[in-house]
Amino acid sequence: MDEDGSYGGRSTDPCPRCGKERDFTRPDGKLIHQVPEVLDNEKLRETAGKIIDRLKEDGSLFPKNPDKAFFMIGVLEVIIGGKSKFFASSSGYKNRELHQNWLKPGHLERVTYHKGKWEVTHPEIPNQANGWKTILGYEALIPPDVHKEIRPCAAIRLLRQVALSNTGHQPNTGRRPNTGRQPNTGHLPITGLKMAEMVFVGKDIDVANPELQRVARNWHGKMSGSSWTAHSCDGCMKSIPYLICSRATNEFIHPNERPKR
Repeated sequence: MDEDGSYGGRSTDPCPRCGKERDFTRPDGKLIHQVPEVLDNEKLRETAGKIIDRLKEDGSLFPKNPDKAFFMIGVLEVIIGGKSKFFASSSGYKNRELHQNWLKPGHLERVTYHKGKWEVTHPEIPNQANGWKTILGYEALIPPDVHKEIRPCAAIRLLRQVALSNTGHQPNTGRRPNTGRQPNTGHLPITGLKMAEMVFVGKDIDVANPELQRVARNWHGKMSGSSWTAHSCDGCMKSIPYLICSRATNEFIHPNERPKR
């Protein structure tokens, strides 16, 4: 498939969590990271576009100023322990106090890609930096300053859902390098993870608006006229590498214990 988008950097970047290159290969020929980078693909972009089209028709979505709203939606597919999962989410809140989210199951009624297998999910993000888990269930080790930048974006919620769905792991609390022991293998392997985000933009939104440009980080696609495929925001770009790191915490030196350069 045509893969254009990258979320959270590229596989050639160093991993801020474990310190290794994300595309580093073990002596047995296996990648050290099961998901060295998060890419989108054509099918997911089509799926996001169909959701956007349905959102535009939902008159109940915006009781006030229906043409002035914009937010992100995201779709993700992944194989967890041999089982395929399909998740969809939206960013922010329709009503934060009531925890009402923009995206509802009915907005996926036109999706034909793996029709009927999608789950709309909006997991809460952790209040503290030490509450984050990787997609394999290990402590994510997200620094407090990075945690402060994280928002309830679609991409973050989707990767959070992957972590919550990977219930077969054996979390490792060790923080010292592995000294001859084999790393924990009780977690469920992750393969085929792909994700796409798109921005819903009301028809009367000024696309030159600096706030829209800042939030959407738009990247013009070939979808409907009022939407774009999108890069991730700064908080997502910084945090996603921590969330997709595959290594158990006893395989490397904890970031806080590494020598200062």
